[in-house]
Amino acid sequence: MCATEPIDGIFFGPADIAADFGKLGQPEDAEVWRAITTAAKEVRSLGNPVGTPISNPETAIDLLNDGFSFVARGTDAGLFAKGAQNLLGNVRSRTVCGSQDMG
Repeated sequence: MCATEPIDGIFFGPADIAADFGKLGQPEDAEVWRAITTAAKEVRSLGNPVGTPISNPETAIDLLNDGFSFVARGTDAGLFAKGAQNLLGNVRSRTVCGSQDMG
């Protein structure tokens, strides 16, 4: 797949890879990241950019310094959850019910 032209980049999904390894919910597992970094080196050797989502800013910097072309600071699920929390907080702060504990 990586030798097919044109490719804009390969995006490694640590959560998906962890699940494939039987480590559901462990996207930061060392075995997962060994697999990602090993595969990323091979993909880069073919001249293709590589990227991944990462929650830790220090790890993001390390990955960029190690040759990753792009990183996404956050995940779609995390951004969705944060947006939902912000919306709920906004509604609660502006309604009479908002001062009551709604669970």
